[in-house]
Amino acid sequence: MIGLGATADPSKFVTDKVFSGAFPVSAQVTATLGGENAPVLFTRLTSPGLYLVRISVPSNLPAGPQALTISAGSGQTRSSLVLMVSSAP
Repeated sequence: MIGLGATADPSKFVTDKVFSGAFPVSAQVTATLGGENAPVLFTRLTSPGLYLVRISVPSNLPAGPQALTISAGSGQTRSSLVLMVSSAP
């Protein structure tokens, strides 16, 4: 995703150098999936302007498309974002 803001240590990311690494963001990131809290496991800046967010899918969600919302600071994803949840094998 994009738009999660600054890294926790801005000195680690210099835009005029070759980027390498994954840097924690400074904002608190939260997620909901299907209206349930989805714990955020990992939020990092992985390349200039691109962030990776990993969440834990709540075990009680039914299979099928579920609304996904990720928030950081005062911003959040658009309301039409969905994640397809599969049933456990």
